Amino acid sequence: MFLLITCRNDDIIIRYDDQGVVTQLPYQWRSSLTDGAFGQKLYNGYTIRNTGVLCELKREANSDNSSWKSSLALKDAITGKNLWIWDDFYDNKLIRTLNDDIVVIDNKIWVHDLMADYCIDATKGSTIWKYQRVFPAYSEACNIEEDFYFIANGLIAHKEGKIADSFFKYISNGSDYTELGHPPYDEKYAYHNGLGYYLGSLKDIYAFRRDNINYMVVSYVEMGPRIGPTQQPSNSSFLGLFNLSDNVWEYDRIPVSFEGEFGTLSLKPIVNEDNIFLTSGNFVLCFDLFTGKKKWHRRLTSAWTGPVDMILADHKLLVNMADATLYCLNSIDGSKRWTQKSSSLASDLYHQNGIIYWIPLGNLRAVDLETGKLLWNLDTIEREAVKSHKSEWHGFVTGIPGKNGEKGKIFATSDHYLYCFEAIR
Repeated sequence: MFLLITCRNDDIIIRYDDQGVVTQLPYQWRSSLTDGAFGQKLYNGYTIRNTGVLCELKREANSDNSSWKSSLALKDAITGKNLWIWDDFYDNKLIRTLNDDIVVIDNKIWVHDLMADYCIDATKGSTIWKYQRVFPAYSEACNIEEDFYFIANGLIAHKEGKIADSFFKYISNGSDYTELGHPPYDEKYAYHNGLGYYLGSLKDIYAFRRDNINYMVVSYVEMGPRIGPTQQPSNSSFLGLFNLSDNVWEYDRIPVSFEGEFGTLSLKPIVNEDNIFLTSGNFVLCFDLFTGKKKWHRRLTSAWTGPVDMILADHKLLVNMADATLYCLNSIDGSKRWTQKSSSLASDLYHQNGIIYWIPLGNLRAVDLETGKLLWNLDTIEREAVKSHKSEWHGFVTGIPGKNGEKGKIFATSDHYLYCFEAIR
């Protein structure tokens, strides 16, 4: 059951540590997400028309939590009550969502899962269409208005025993999809990895419209030369801009990784004005959107690591790295502004009114965007264990800005509840 709504807990007082960081804070309400099943699969938060918060509900888990059923719910932003519950997953389960596998556009919600896609009416909580694929899509998705794009191993490549990701587009009513194209992979260093003849991979794409032309930013990786005295195999990463309207590449195979470095798949490219921001390994890079010319790059750490999430806020790039550090860079030249402790296991970053919120290692944290000063480091409010699992902050943080000078709201999930707090600003 998911009926439990707890109003503001006046027994919880504001507590600070010796650095003035808030470690305990009263909530305005909390709303149940589970009947005891453990954990959440949404790491990026979504609000609908500033009136509701989209959540996964989990129920009917067995003793080891290896089996459960999933629903989606829209929680009222004022009260936490369920505005609707949608319960139409294939096999009753949300299998795999990544950071950006849900698109909210107008009155529709598109959910991109491992083996299926769903389009939901955001007002009624009813199914508009759903489609079950015969192949998996492990990577994330994007859209231009109601044109939905996703990544999967190419259909022709699959028939030929190759692993070479392509990008696909759904027909508007969800009745079918079409394979649009794939990067110009170089087969020079391709090899058989046990599953197929590996050519290259995609993780994230970004589609946008400019001057009535549709484009897609495509970052990809392929096998590179062997490097170092031990001749270890390497990856090389590249950037391309695909013209979706004319079905041609504006440019392709722009090098992203560096010689002697191990290239990795980028997080979702960020497009701002005429800039593309990408990641590769422990590097952040900026390219000109329409020429592919590199403007700057910044190596964040010498550690052998990679990024967890990256967002752009007020001309600053926030990059959460797996070396347990949150980095803030000037987006103009890549210069480092500040760093803050983080975790390699974390929610996506969320920015609201000059504050960055996120959940690293079970705590709900907030830092000032300008200074990097830590403002919140909230421990889990729930002290009880459920089915022998310790409950802690886990999942996503999102919010709704305030109006007329009032503070907004911040919503964050634990293993068992959605909480609502008054925002810092």
